[in-house]
Amino acid sequence: MQRPRICFQFQIYKIAGNPAVALLLALVFVNLPFFNPPASGSAMGREEVLARGHHLHSLAVLAGDPEILLLGAHSGLFKSADGGKTWEEAPGEVANTDVMGLFVHQKSDQVIYASGHDIGIMKSTDGGNTWTSLVKGLPEHPDVHAMTSNPNNPNEVYVWVVGAGLFKSSKGGEGWSLISPGLAKINVFSLAVHPEKPDTLYAGTQAGLLVTYNGGFTWKPIKERSPEKPLFSLLIATENPKVIFGGTQGGILKTSDEGLTWSLVGGVQGDVIALARHPVDPRKFYGVTAKGNILKSEDGGNTWQ
Repeated sequence: MQRPRICFQFQIYKIAGNPAVALLLALVFVNLPFFNPPASGSAMGREEVLARGHHLHSLAVLAGDPEILLLGAHSGLFKSADGGKTWEEAPGEVANTDVMGLFVHQKSDQVIYASGHDIGIMKSTDGGNTWTSLVKGLPEHPDVHAMTSNPNNPNEVYVWVVGAGLFKSSKGGEGWSLISPGLAKINVFSLAVHPEKPDTLYAGTQAGLLVTYNGGFTWKPIKERSPEKPLFSLLIATENPKVIFGGTQGGILKTSDEGLTWSLVGGVQGDVIALARHPVDPRKFYGVTAKGNILKSEDGGNTWQ
């Protein structure tokens, strides 16, 4: 429902004193986004999503249709059916919440996980129409910034909770166990599980990349030449897991030796907030910048457009 306009027009008329001036001012004011927000479910462009979402956090793609993207933002979850050209706000319990983490179950597009400041962890089994809270075993009012799952066992889920550390669920979020309280002292932006070695996990932080080789219990930095930039998002190439991409300030970083050396990928501009892999096609990657531009790669991250 649009907000009433009569009161604004009346007040403007009183201030302006001139009917022509009043009409002009009224038309300007009532057509601003603040006075005329998009209706829920209506199509929005990139600028409108940014205006409503303030800033972006996460990205996911559905296996059944690579044009269907999900975008987690400061004011909710948005869905695009045309590869990111237009967006609609997702309904249900995640509407108007701060969606930080996001991923789609590798074996079912209908199963979606979302996390954030206001919602803890939510799960949908109907493609994002309705949501169920999954916070049993987590601290009260959990602030969940980062989440990921084992690509070969989607029911094995990891989440990082602000002020508490790393938690794991082996039942798709139905119950959680604290496995690394030490990570509570570090600002973790992103998590990723090695596709061939499930006990190896990576954490993207403010100061570079951390790794664990024992399922998350102990972590250490990859010190040799770890990037001195924040890693907002991580993506491991399933065809060659030594290759890792990191969304960061000024573009996308790439390592071909599991984090020992890094270089910026050419042709990408802007701060890259989130990266996502197509669940079926291992060479198809997606990204989103802080300004809402959707990036795509069809060749395993070598080139982006």
